Amino acid sequence: MLRICEVNRHWSLDGSRGGNGTHFINHSCSPNAFMQILHDHILFLALRDIKPGEEITIDYQQTLHSDDKRCICGARNCRGTINR
Repeated sequence: MLRICEVNRHWSLDGSRGGNGTHFINHSCSPNAFMQILHDHILFLALRDIKPGEEITIDYQQTLHSDDKRCICGARNCRGTINR
């Protein structure tokens, strides 16, 4: 699976390569966190309290996946695709 987090126009983190933690953040159409780039650092900020052991999720919104990459998050508001 392709998991790329673009930090700036020169650098990206590839979650499939391990060692950077992004492989633990998964997609959901009803996420409990969001991602923000600040001074070339990726921050993950909670949208609500996250319970111990709960998966951390963000809405990928736009990825390098094709627009027909199916979403299977199971959220009530699931749009059916990862890209918005």
